[in-house]
Amino acid sequence: MRTALACVMLTILLFGCTSQQPPAQPPGQPSGGNQTPPTSANEVTVQISGFRFDPADIEVSVGTKVIWVNNDPAMHTVTFDNGVFDTGQFPHGDSRSYIFNKTENYTYHCAVHPSMKGSVAVK
Repeated sequence: MRTALACVMLTILLFGCTSQQPPAQPPGQPSGGNQTPPTSANEVTVQISGFRFDPADIEVSVGTKVIWVNNDPAMHTVTFDNGVFDTGQFPHGDSRSYIFNKTENYTYHCAVHPSMKGSVAVK
């Protein structure tokens, strides 16, 4: 009986604690919808709160994923001024992201609230 219990416990420890990784996002492609923003050296989160981007201006390395999280009750967008990326409107609690694969300075705004502005300097 003890041996059987020990085998069950060992099986749970070995196989019950594995985790699955989500599929990789293609570079430079948007993603979104009720995601919990991950945190790592290659990811930066920008909060949308109080009708502003926080932080508004960031500097990242090539290959960094920037995640915008809408904490406001209103719909917002992340619309690049150069037209390369636009999230479309997304609601409170949702997030959108973009992977920056080119060294450049990107400026963006909220199409719904044009006074909301931000920038991403990719080095």
